[in-house]
Amino acid sequence: MFKCSLIFLAGMLWTGCCSYKQTICPVTNVPVNYPRSQKCAKLLYEDAVKTWEAGFKGDIDILGKVKLLELDIDAKSNAQLIAERLSSEDALMREVLKSATILLAANPCQGIVAYEKAMSDAANYKIRLATINADVVKSQSNKAALTDVLSEYAQGQTDGKNVGIIRGSLDKFYNDNKKYPSSLSELTSANAIKAIAFLGLSISYTRDTESSYSIRFAGQDGKMNTPDDKFHKGLNGNPVNG
Repeated sequence: MFKCSLIFLAGMLWTGCCSYKQTICPVTNVPVNYPRSQKCAKLLYEDAVKTWEAGFKGDIDILGKVKLLELDIDAKSNAQLIAERLSSEDALMREVLKSATILLAANPCQGIVAYEKAMSDAANYKIRLATINADVVKSQSNKAALTDVLSEYAQGQTDGKNVGIIRGSLDKFYNDNKKYPSSLSELTSANAIKAIAFLGLSISYTRDTESSYSIRFAGQDGKMNTPDDKFHKGLNGNPVNG
């Protein structure tokens, strides 16, 4: 079959001209539409990337303009550091989505899980960009406020606050259910959902047992799996450290 129209791919909208197939996954018994070739997978990936490219460029431009304001050198350095972190996250996001899209074409039933997660991570990344953009723009007319905002994001204080919100929600979940969630997606409070979306790929959660969990999140460099990553654990509805 060949389509040159809007294609609804397992809950996600795909535009463009490309052929696709459908398969029924044996374990879930759920139909999955997938690109029938790597060429089509590449088009799907490129369409997905376009959905956040403009927003990314706009946020980086905002941080670039900060350097033109009458701020001290530390504030301008913080703006540069934030821009570099966002660029690093953008590159990682693209690679994750590209790999997931290729896997979707090669192994639809396995790939759809990775693809849905990648699309969710991409949506969360857009939230992170929009939040930073809004805070910077809101503070531009007040040098002291803007300096504080840039410092918070550069030093990872905002990330730390969001991790704290998530840990509190995990404790509540345990106390309500006598076990921790298998994934952060089971947390339903508005504050937790917002914190998870903001952190995006900067946080990794693992339920070690029903009564314990581990969290890893990016440190000051804003990158996961580097020496300055931070770790937290929970046990029986209480934080073990931090």
